[in-house]
Amino acid sequence: LVLGAIKNGKEVQIGRLSGLTEEVLTNWKDYVGKVCEVTGMEIFKDDNGEFSGIRHPKFIRWREDKTKEECLWENI
Repeated sequence: LVLGAIKNGKEVQIGRLSGLTEEVLTNWKDYVGKVCEVTGMEIFKDDNGEFSGIRHPKFIRWREDKTKEECLWENI
């Protein structure tokens, strides 16, 4: 699955997710738009010191307590 966040009011891609179950991989359309918590080996930053991506993002858990609108670029 592709990871995304909200930046300036628009969804933007921030990486691709690994570590998913066979259920999620088979029925991936059921999970589009759902919020998940991830970890990674490193947070990439651009020349201005701002977030630009996650190195090897890995799934931790689904976040039923969050909406995708709460997944703001600035909070990463």
